[in-house]
Amino acid sequence: MDDKRRLRSAIRAARVARAALAADLAGELAATHGYGKSETAAQGHDKQGDGKQGHDKQGVDQQGDANGAITANLVALTERSGAQRVSCFVGVAGEPDTSEYLRWASGQGIEVLLPRVLPGDLLEWVPYRPDCFAIGAFGIPEPTGPASPEGAADAAELLFVPAAAVDLQGNRLGWGRGFFDRELARLAGRGDAGDDAGGGACHRTPQEVYAVVWESEVLDTNLPTEAHDVAVHGAVTEARIHHFG
Repeated sequence: MDDKRRLRSAIRAARVARAALAADLAGELAATHGYGKSETAAQGHDKQGDGKQGHDKQGVDQQGDANGAITANLVALTERSGAQRVSCFVGVAGEPDTSEYLRWASGQGIEVLLPRVLPGDLLEWVPYRPDCFAIGAFGIPEPTGPASPEGAADAAELLFVPAAAVDLQGNRLGWGRGFFDRELARLAGRGDAGDDAGGGACHRTPQEVYAVVWESEVLDTNLPTEAHDVAVHGAVTEARIHHFG
């Protein structure tokens, strides 16, 4: 197993554990203490008691607080940039939850583009509409409805992308399928790119691109890079907004 696969496996295991813990705690609270999975952290505080109930709800609150902090940082970066068209993604279990950010941006009149996988492992971009999703490739929720015209993402002023990890130079580790590698390479004017062809260099897109990850996934050691790799401009985590290079 090479370094990239080893690192992806470790991060995937940590995210699965994070998602399972949050689901188990929320389920137990819903079943035994009447604290629903859909309740906000603030509502839950009114029901917090002592002992195990308090410890369980604290775990749920911490996960909710982390997602809330990421939402706040996504909002702050968007407001600071003045962007009126952004691209984002739908976070799945264990990933940072982008759903509140998507609703906020839509409510502000910001056009939000979400990816949908096409045959040939390419992406098309679809305008975000609340609650208009279907399970698509690899079991990931994808937007329904007509796609934006080809090249719509080129006009996005701010791009938020998923990642397994990033380093402080802006090198991004994807999940190995190359969807976003190819899209970022296209936006950077570097043509098509696979996820694992050899080389080692750093390029950037004209638009600002930020990976959305947990703070523990921003690494102070350099990630392995390939010739086609396109670096991100920064990362948004629950702790801060990182700006690279």
